Amino acid sequence: MIVERKLNQNISNQKKLQPNIDGTVEISEGVIKLQHPQGNGKWPMISSGSHVRLFYNKNEIKEPTVIFDSSLLEFSLIDEPPHSSFKITVSKDKTEVILITKFKAGQKYGLVDCEPTQKLVLNAEVVSGILPEPINPQEVYQELQGMGIKVPILRWRLIKACKSLKDSEVVIAKGTPIVPPKDGIIEYVCTFQERLFDEYADEKDQIDFYDRGIVNSVEAGTVLAYWTPPVPGQAGRTVFGEVADPPEPENQALKVGKGVQLIDEGRIAVAAVDGRPFLRGRDQTLSVISQLVIRKDVDLSTGHIDFKGDVMILGDVTEGLNVRANGNIEIKGNVFHANIVSGANIVIHKKVVGGHVQAGGDQTVFMQINNVLSGLNPLLNKLLRAYIQVSEYMKESKKEGRTRGERYLLRKLAENQFPNIYKNFQALKELGTRLPSDEDSLIRRIKELSFELQSYNQVSQLYHDCMQLHQEIQNELQVKADVLLNYCQNAHIEATGDIVVSGPLAYNSRLSSGGIIEVNGDCRGGILSAKNKITVGVLGTETGVKTTARVNEGGTVRANQFYSNVWIKIGNAKYQVQEPNYKLEFRFDDEEWKKYSIY
Repeated sequence: MIVERKLNQNISNQKKLQPNIDGTVEISEGVIKLQHPQGNGKWPMISSGSHVRLFYNKNEIKEPTVIFDSSLLEFSLIDEPPHSSFKITVSKDKTEVILITKFKAGQKYGLVDCEPTQKLVLNAEVVSGILPEPINPQEVYQELQGMGIKVPILRWRLIKACKSLKDSEVVIAKGTPIVPPKDGIIEYVCTFQERLFDEYADEKDQIDFYDRGIVNSVEAGTVLAYWTPPVPGQAGRTVFGEVADPPEPENQALKVGKGVQLIDEGRIAVAAVDGRPFLRGRDQTLSVISQLVIRKDVDLSTGHIDFKGDVMILGDVTEGLNVRANGNIEIKGNVFHANIVSGANIVIHKKVVGGHVQAGGDQTVFMQINNVLSGLNPLLNKLLRAYIQVSEYMKESKKEGRTRGERYLLRKLAENQFPNIYKNFQALKELGTRLPSDEDSLIRRIKELSFELQSYNQVSQLYHDCMQLHQEIQNELQVKADVLLNYCQNAHIEATGDIVVSGPLAYNSRLSSGGIIEVNGDCRGGILSAKNKITVGVLGTETGVKTTARVNEGGTVRANQFYSNVWIKIGNAKYQVQEPNYKLEFRFDDEEWKKYSIY
C-alpha cells in the first residue's frame, strides 16, 4: 500500500511538472488531424460549416463538439445539383404559346484546409461547376398535346430553347394576332398657366421691376387643341382556333364651352374670341374667357397687364404701370402716369393724370400719319403748280435766276409760299419712328418716303406716293376705337375713333382723334386734333394760355366760349382768336374763314 501511494504521487507530481498546452485539430489536403492536449490543456472542438455534414462516432453533429479520437470523425460534402425546367404559358389574348426555359448549373464542393486550431469549423468551397442537362423536347410536345393547341408548332424554336442551356422565353406557336385599337387622344397646343414669362429676361440690359410676366391669352383664330378620334382594333384567332376580339378603344372627347369653336368635324378646337384659355370641370371643358377682371389696383403686386381679350380694372392704375389689351379696357378708378393701350375702346371713369392712353393700338400712328398727309398732299400739289407757273415765267423773261435749277426754285417756293410743307415732313419723320419695325409693305413704304425737294419729278413722285398712302391708310382705319374719360391733365390721349371728356376739364393735354373730340367742360391749354369735328364747352383760358384746336380740311370747331389766344387750324388754314367769342362754329370754306352761331 505504501509503495502504490508513492507511485501515484510520483505520477501526479510529473503532471504538475508538465506545461499546459491545448489540443488542436487541423485539415490538411482533405484529412482531419488531431493533436492531444498536454498537462491540463483543453481538448479540441469541431463543428460543420456550409455544404458539409459532420459525424462523430456515427452521430451527426451540428453544434461545436469536443473530440478525443480523430478516427471516429467522418464528413461528407453537399454539392448543388444542376437544374433544368420548362413552363408553357399562353398569352393574355390567347394568340401565342410561350415556352419558358430555365437552366441552373450545379456546384461541386471541396473541403477547405485549415491551420491547427483549438476550435475548428469545417468549411467547403466550390471546386468545379456541374452543367445542367438539356430539356427533352418530347416532354414539351407531350404537354402541348394535352393543352389542345390547334396551330402549327415552331419546332426549330422549341428545340433550340430546350438545348441552349440558357434561360429563355420564346414563342413556339402563333395564332392570328389582334390588331390593337388606337385610343382617342386630345393634344393641347396652348398653355393654361396664368402668366407667361420671357425666358430671355435675364439677358436684357435693364430690369423691369413691374414685369410679372404676360397674362396668358390667345387671339381669336388660334388653334387650342387637336382631337384624334379612336380607331377600332381588328379581331385575331387564338392558338385554340377561337376568334379573339380586340378590346374597345378608349376615347377622350374634346368638349368645348364659351369662346371656343370646333372645326374639321370636331377635330380642331379654335379660339372664337380673344382671351384666356381654361379647362374647367370634371369633363375638362375647354373655354376661352374673353374678359380679364382685376379686382384691385394695378400696382407693383400685379405688375404690367398684357391681355389679348377685354380688361376690366376695378381700382386705379398707378405710376409706371402698363395695361395693354387687344379688346376693350374699362378702368373704374384713376390712371396716374401710366400707359393704357387697347385694340378697341377705352373707358376711364375717373381722372387721367399724365401718361399715355391709346385706343386702337398702333393704328393711332397711322391715323396721325393720315392726318398729316391730308394737310401735306394739297401743299405738294400747290407747290408743283406754283413751280410750273414760275418756271414758265422765268423762261419767258429769261431772267438770270432760272439758271439756278429746279432744286433751288422748289426750295425757295416751299420756304416762302408753303412753309407748312417742312413742318409736315418733320411730323411724318417723327411718326415713322413710332411704327413697328416689321416687313409690312405699308410701313416700309412710309419709312422709305424721300422728304427732299430735289426736282420737279421727285416732288411729283412724292405727291403721288403720299396720295396713294393716304388712300391705303384710310382703308386700314375702318375699325374705330373710342376713348371715354372723365378728366385729363398733362396727358396724351389718342384714339382711332372719337374722344369724349365727359367731366369738367381737360387741362394742358394732347388729344388726337380719328373721328371727333367732345369736351363737355373746359379745355385749358394743350392741343386737340380731330379728323372731322371738335366740340368744347369753353376753349382756352382767361389768362390767354395757348390752346390749339385742329381738324382736317372740311372739318369744324365749335365751342360755347372761345378765349383769346386760341388757335384754330382747319387743313392748312390757321386762325387766331383775338378776343372772347361765344357760341360759335368755325369753318374754312372757299379759302375763307366763316363763323356760324350755334344758338
